[in-house]
Amino acid sequence: MKLRTFLAVLFLIICSGLYAQQISLAGEWRFAMDPDPGPTPKLDAKSYSDKILLPGSMNQRGKGDEVTTRTKWTGSIYDSSFFFRPSMEKYRTGGKLNIPFWLTPNKHYVGRAWYQKDIIIPEKWKGKSVRLFLERVHITSSLWVDGNQIPGANNSLVAPHVYDLGKLAPGKHTITLSIHNNIQDMNVGPDSHSVSDHTQGNWNGVIGKMYIEAVSDLQIEFLHVIPDIKNKRASVGIWLVNRGRSKAKASFTVSAESFNTKNIYKTSSITRTVECEPDSNAVIGFNVPMTDKMQLWSEFDPALYMLTV
Repeated sequence: MKLRTFLAVLFLIICSGLYAQQISLAGEWRFAMDPDPGPTPKLDAKSYSDKILLPGSMNQRGKGDEVTTRTKWTGSIYDSSFFFRPSMEKYRTGGKLNIPFWLTPNKHYVGRAWYQKDIIIPEKWKGKSVRLFLERVHITSSLWVDGNQIPGANNSLVAPHVYDLGKLAPGKHTITLSIHNNIQDMNVGPDSHSVSDHTQGNWNGVIGKMYIEAVSDLQIEFLHVIPDIKNKRASVGIWLVNRGRSKAKASFTVSAESFNTKNIYKTSSITRTVECEPDSNAVIGFNVPMTDKMQLWSEFDPALYMLTV
């Protein structure tokens, strides 16, 4: 007997008109290490005596401290004999240090590091909200724009760090990024392989996509899909936010299509129009009818749906 459960739904959000343009931030940044950070952020360009290429990690770019037998690693060492066994002496002295517990990095650093870059907001972005997108940041980030801190910090290990910069005037602006890779900021345990030296190492930096983008005042903040097998439908919730000073109207069309099953099936489209008051949120609910042609997932025919908004 086949095990039948409902579709695992993948969804693609296509927001025509909401995302105007992106400007990559990849390239050279001003850089400074700050292992014992004080209360004053490094906002003055004169505080930076070094440069670094991003995306990348400090270790990848040759930044950090030399690895020694006194290095304070992120992770537990359960067999300390390496530090006193005569047969291991050649691996811990004479410039041939080779840590046996994990891959030995070229450089090691745990603490705060500062990254700063000047950006140019184009004239055609005038009046638009600007958002900063940083993918694969390790671990906790904070952001300043022109010396003013953006409220809130990010410390997710699984999602991009995104900051709303507001409406920046066309021209030159300075963004200052603080990244701290002390695991005290994360409650994942001292030997979690997402942060420890046992596997990838406790690095500092940004190694994924990084860009600023102009967005409309009206934006999709969140989308949620709940399958309803009994009623043969998928319930879709869309959370909107209007950061503008005037009422905004949007028209949404939602549909779903199976794409990796034996019998491809596309649902009918559902369209709704909604108004969102200034500086407020709105929630829109859709019920997408899947009908009797609904494709259920099974291990023999793992039907998945692409939901397009």
